[in-house]
Amino acid sequence: MNKVILNIKAIHLTLKTLCFVMIVISNGLILNAKENSEIPLAQVLKVNSKILNEDRYALIHTPKDYGKKNNKYPVIYLLDGDTHLSHVSGVVEFLSLNKLIPEMIVVAITNTDRVRDFTPELKLKNDNLPTAGGADNFRQFISQELMPVIEKNYRTEPYKILIGHSFGGLFAVYDTFHSPNLFNATISISPTLWWNEKSQINKAKKDLDKSAPFNRFLYLSMANERQQMQADVQELQSILKKQAPVDFKWHFESFPNESHSSTHHLSTYNGLKQLFQNWKIMDPYDLFDKKGLAGINQHYVNLTQQYGYEIKPLEWQINDLGYYLLEQDKKEIALNLFLKNVDTYPESINAQDSLADAYLNLSNFKSAQQTYIRACSLAHKYQHEGKDWFCNRVKEVAIQISEKL
Repeated sequence: MNKVILNIKAIHLTLKTLCFVMIVISNGLILNAKENSEIPLAQVLKVNSKILNEDRYALIHTPKDYGKKNNKYPVIYLLDGDTHLSHVSGVVEFLSLNKLIPEMIVVAITNTDRVRDFTPELKLKNDNLPTAGGADNFRQFISQELMPVIEKNYRTEPYKILIGHSFGGLFAVYDTFHSPNLFNATISISPTLWWNEKSQINKAKKDLDKSAPFNRFLYLSMANERQQMQADVQELQSILKKQAPVDFKWHFESFPNESHSSTHHLSTYNGLKQLFQNWKIMDPYDLFDKKGLAGINQHYVNLTQQYGYEIKPLEWQINDLGYYLLEQDKKEIALNLFLKNVDTYPESINAQDSLADAYLNLSNFKSAQQTYIRACSLAHKYQHEGKDWFCNRVKEVAIQISEKL
């Protein structure tokens, strides 16, 4: 790719205004960033697109603790991003907070000409929509210009989700069958499948082969739309039922009480839950009691196989199991779990602090002190808001040690 100059502005929400903080990136390197105490909603990324011959913007929303961890994250590419970023990022944060999906980066692509970008090529030119038919160029912009910048400048996992609504939903279906390896999963909301004499339905019918690999997920939804849109999505469902390969996972959901414009939020929420329906261990204590740590590990082996990137046992889950075992007075087993957590997440302040608690439960004051010191050091390194509390733990255990002498 040619040299690209990118501008990123961090957007901060206040009650009355938006405050902008400039971050300049040249060749993918962050040169300067000004800190602000307010919570950022997104960063504004400017890409000079050679393919589209215009400047394009994307709003980048990262998890709240992105700057305090070294974790990598799956990425959602959201169409009509300027319209939908706030509620989609909220859904992602809510579901991930409740451990139902992983934390994710949201790349919300803003529009210049959505009819041009989201619609596949027409058989016959439509004078009412003179710019229509540019979906292939837009797909190339995403894959060749936008994605490389995101993957170079953000910590990403190789798992990508596309969300589109209406014409964006049409583009999502188009991408599913024209470039099945670009995204791992697609959420298509009230797609306009009538476009160009139902060309995308015909494409699916022609190309889907039960014997051919097609490792992808598609969530389709439809609001209370006019009869033609309902019939078109039913036709696509019928094709998928008959022809979809085993590894092509798909799900359809109808929202008869929602309008075309209101269905986006519910579809995003339900679509992400459906995609990650096996993500959470609903009763980790029961699983641990029955199968031990091997049972927990196997769950994450299964997730790794399903989503195609390494998914480690979740820090909070191992941490909770450790304290669960401490309550049962199984201190040595708990210590081993906390040690595993620190080994898996060496930069985690919480994992270090919990390990120190386990040492303290075993009256191993010296090891507890050393581990609290590591937690204190990490808290300062990442400017954790609770750094004083973590560092006070060092002083507290020092007092306990002195009392033992």
